[in-house]
Amino acid sequence: MTARKSAVVRLILLLWAGCFTGLGVGHAAGAESGDTVAVVEGTAITVSDFKTEMERRGRMVPGNYGNEAEREALLWDMVGNELLYRAALKAGYDKKPEILESIKRSIINGYKQEALEPELAKISVTEDEIRAYYQARQQQFETPGGVRAAVIKIEVPARVSEEKRGLLLKRAAEAREEALRFGPAVASFGGVAVKYSDHQPSRYRGGDIGFLKKGDQEFIWPEEVLDTIFSLKVQGEISPVIATQAGYYIVKLMESKDGKVRSLEEIKEEVRHRVISEKKRAIESAFFTRLKEQSSVILRPEHLKSITPAEVPKPEPPSLPASVRRR
Repeated sequence: MTARKSAVVRLILLLWAGCFTGLGVGHAAGAESGDTVAVVEGTAITVSDFKTEMERRGRMVPGNYGNEAEREALLWDMVGNELLYRAALKAGYDKKPEILESIKRSIINGYKQEALEPELAKISVTEDEIRAYYQARQQQFETPGGVRAAVIKIEVPARVSEEKRGLLLKRAAEAREEALRFGPAVASFGGVAVKYSDHQPSRYRGGDIGFLKKGDQEFIWPEEVLDTIFSLKVQGEISPVIATQAGYYIVKLMESKDGKVRSLEEIKEEVRHRVISEKKRAIESAFFTRLKEQSSVILRPEHLKSITPAEVPKPEPPSLPASVRRR
């Protein structure tokens, strides 16, 4: 945090405290001198104020303020805060929108802590509630089934003669014949993928593209290839050559997993947190409903139509290193 930012934050805190108690330590001058440890511009810092601040800070550093020098340093710090607060008021900081907004947020958080948090702290969950929540929503806890497949891709350029296309189709058929000779003993396409496939990420893994789940929106494969993968039923089964605009494909089913509902024992803590979250939302909703019922609120949503979010600037591409730019 920069020195300027730190100073602004400190002033916000000072102004927030001053809104309620004259900085939380000052009182109008007139207290008995025996009850006063300092007076700043007519505002007294009392013995009680000093003890309260010393105890507050002492909790953070046990054993602090055990000697007179430390206590005097604390007093000067309190005086400094009072001077800062008064300087900030003279400079108009109590009227700055960003300061007022910070004070407002602090007030809101303080009120929520006292009025709402105690209600949230009372939330508890029984075993019966966990069981009932789970039984009513079992489909939410289902692990989807999926298949693990291997792929050989024979890429077909966008502009290619029919003769060349025919040669590429023949190459795909040869790749399939070689793969069939391995049989189910080899889970993937093995060396056949290395020899024939144009899909570089999977080529040296025997064409293994990992697990695919139905409904996943992040597939990079043509629809015809996906349909064929999910239609294979027997582990080790190899498809016919699949023709697509991007090229010719051969797929092999390596493994298949059925979907299943996770047991309550597996996800009991997850369910507990969900029940707690639902109860928390219900309490918060009731809390704000009471506030709305006690207040006058007028909404004008038609004005929102003309409000648009600011455009986020596109990040600039990283510049080339100096050594590259000089070439």
